[in-house]
Amino acid sequence: ILQVGALAFLCMFVEGAIADWAAVYLVSVAGVTAAAASSGFSGFAFAMTVGRLLGDKLVHALGRPRVVMFGAALATIGLGITLVLPRIEIAVIGYALAGIGIANIIPVLFGGAGRRMPDHPAIGVAMAATCGYAGFLISAPLIGFAANAVGLRLALLVLVVAIGIVALAASRALGRELDTPSPPAVQ
Repeated sequence: ILQVGALAFLCMFVEGAIADWAAVYLVSVAGVTAAAASSGFSGFAFAMTVGRLLGDKLVHALGRPRVVMFGAALATIGLGITLVLPRIEIAVIGYALAGIGIANIIPVLFGGAGRRMPDHPAIGVAMAATCGYAGFLISAPLIGFAANAVGLRLALLVLVVAIGIVALAASRALGRELDTPSPPAVQ
């Protein structure tokens, strides 16, 4: 459960940092207006919504490990291009890729944590959720401290590394229970 919790921490760390720093990054690094900068997070939020709506079908079609690994890899690419090419149109696309990639990672991780404790799945979910929300809450101040020390663009590189770790560690942390596609949802 702690491995799953660590991945939840990293994923929600990235999610929280995007929520708090995407617009600031676009204003300070890309030089856009505050009104235009809001489109970065909007692209992320819209894509995440679409991803969550399609999540059950994706998990059923691809299987849980692929959804986590491919989603985290897609988010890594999206955040990477946003940092490499700090232009508003690139950032909207990059943040949208991150949103659709991250969309189903947390639901899969929370479900995996619940399955780790079959007699008390709520405890597993609560443990992973606690780890995840801790990441969400501390991301803003940690990125702020790092940005003060090395600049915002370099500080946000931590997000690329964090979600990249999720992509690389997902199958190990989630174990064999994720190696097959999920059964179809009961209607």
